[in-house]
Amino acid sequence: RSYKQICNLYYKSIAWAQDKDIWAGKYLALCPANCNNLTIASLNLYGYLVYRGDSRVCQAAIHSGYLNATTGGIVKIQKVSGVQKYLNITRFGLTSLPSGYFPSSFTITKI
Repeated sequence: RSYKQICNLYYKSIAWAQDKDIWAGKYLALCPANCNNLTIASLNLYGYLVYRGDSRVCQAAIHSGYLNATTGGIVKIQKVSGVQKYLNITRFGLTSLPSGYFPSSFTITKI
């Protein structure tokens, strides 16, 4: 996969870097450095700490504070239920969009 393809991955497309807990809805994502610097027509980043299921994973990892944008790295993505409201917050140079209910969500943690 190209650098831009990896930086643009959505949660639902993470299948190429799975950990042993795949059936529990946990995945690993390897994000390259500087994913926050890409010019993306539609950012697709919704929420804060709990991100809408169609948000971009590497940008969510940077936005959540679990990934350094300059160095990149590996983060764990956990599938969780959808929530009623996704917050609009600016953090680490990225602004998430607000949204109402979406049926799936994910959270980011360090490994």
